[in-house]
Amino acid sequence: MTIVLAVLLGSIGLLLCAFFGGTETGFYRISRIRMQLDAIEGNRVAQWLLHMFNHPSLFIATILLGNNIANYTVSVASVILVQANFSTTGNSAEILATLLLTPFLFVYGEMFPKYVFMQIPEQAFRYAFPLFLVFLVLLLPISLVIWLLNRGLAFLLGEKHEPLQKRLARRELEKRFDEGQEHGILLSSQRQLTRNVFNVASQSIQHYMTPISHYPAITLFKSPDEMLSIAREFGLAEFPVFANDDPKQPVGYVRTIELALALQMQNAECRMKSDEEKNSAFCILHSAFPLRELIEIDDDHSPLNVMLLFQACSESLGVVTDDNGCILGLISEKHLMNVLFSGEKWP
Repeated sequence: MTIVLAVLLGSIGLLLCAFFGGTETGFYRISRIRMQLDAIEGNRVAQWLLHMFNHPSLFIATILLGNNIANYTVSVASVILVQANFSTTGNSAEILATLLLTPFLFVYGEMFPKYVFMQIPEQAFRYAFPLFLVFLVLLLPISLVIWLLNRGLAFLLGEKHEPLQKRLARRELEKRFDEGQEHGILLSSQRQLTRNVFNVASQSIQHYMTPISHYPAITLFKSPDEMLSIAREFGLAEFPVFANDDPKQPVGYVRTIELALALQMQNAECRMKSDEEKNSAFCILHSAFPLRELIEIDDDHSPLNVMLLFQACSESLGVVTDDNGCILGLISEKHLMNVLFSGEKWP
């Protein structure tokens, strides 16, 4: 009877080790993108899995508790079996049981189920998920205590780690990028650009805007020739133009290339005109030089939204404002493009 009980407990413990070990591997291996698509199509299991993936703390707590219970069950069964068949004293039964069962437990309780879940994570996880829900409910009181202790400890220590679901999503994206490059789908430059897009998308536009004080104070009072000279000196592809009475209030912006072309056309026409006509042409250019409207951008916009706004409006410079309409800084399409391709934050 003792031997039967030991074998039964050992078998249950071994199955539990295999189940929780394989489920843990499947959790990190399964594709969230595929689960998202299946959930959109109405697959109930995929919807439950996706909800669990978005709240992984209880899942991990359940896995840890299940592994401990399984290991303890196998240990107790092995000790009972050894004591029933061998006359030992002291701790020799535990030592002998560990030596005999460790290779068997490693192969069938750890390596084999992990290999299966690694090779076919979606299929294996769908079959294992109903049983996992049972353990999730049974172990929920203890799992909640562990989860609360973890949150309380993190709060007391002031830790501000990235949420686990975001780290898992980032890890999966990195894996997809690596696989794409290995199979020739993504070039190295495309992979780097994709990484930069995801990194930039999570930031606020305030991280990349340029303070107004960094631009030269070009006012409407200056002549087009002076504006062009200043733009060339500072290497500006476009520059804001400020009101005459307030050098911190931009009224628009000018693209340097458009200003240079307008001046070139005006100079060509002036060669064919009299002095009086030249003065008149200069006044017309100064009053109607290519002044463009600044796009107004809320400070909570993401850089990708701003890029789409630039493309939709065919503009290349915008002013970042807060909720009260106060100007915080300027952002240009060129600077955002540099960030996307270089991966570096614009100062």
